[in-house]
Amino acid sequence: MNIKINDTLRLSDGKTYTVCSNIIYEEEMYIYLVDLEDYKNQKLLKLNKETDKLVNVTDTNLIEKIAPLLLKKGIKNVKENFINQE
Repeated sequence: MNIKINDTLRLSDGKTYTVCSNIIYEEEMYIYLVDLEDYKNQKLLKLNKETDKLVNVTDTNLIEKIAPLLLKKGIKNVKENFINQE
């Protein structure tokens, strides 16, 4: 599964999310999503390579490690799409 920033995904909860950031960390893909209709509804998911399914990340130690990386990539995306346009 190839998931890119700005893609939209419909999850099993029936809601549609946009991909705000994604990273590869220790050979695993992590994805930060925000609900298109309720920005307070956010997801941090990992792509399971074996099943090609997205699973919730709940390990707080892991979240503390990957959150800054997701933020950094998200900021880069904002700069590329909004600030550097001329």
